[in-house]
Amino acid sequence: MSGSGRRRHYEGVSTDERAADARSFETFYDLYAPAVARFAWSVSPTSDAAQDVLQETFLTAWSKRRTVRLVDGSALPWLLTTCRNHARNHARRERRWRDLLELREESLAADPVDGQ
Repeated sequence: MSGSGRRRHYEGVSTDERAADARSFETFYDLYAPAVARFAWSVSPTSDAAQDVLQETFLTAWSKRRTVRLVDGSALPWLLTTCRNHARNHARRERRWRDLLELREESLAADPVDGQ
């Protein structure tokens, strides 16, 4: 069999299927991103945080696309809930990071030898 008639496969998915997935994601993103982005900006303290949350939301959505249950044929309720959860997680990470930095500063201030 000649190579020209075969589809190339990568990890069990043909290039045709991968291209269809890319188009599907683009369509999915174009349909829901404006509403999810507005929501991300409303629940995030900064535009950078909102962009991170938006990206995490769509990565999660795409990785779970075969198991998500639609409400009245729309993924929007699930996306907004996922977005809110990612915003909360992001805020927790930021708070933990700030607390860690404060502890480090207090530790350095208490023992100036280690701070050099």
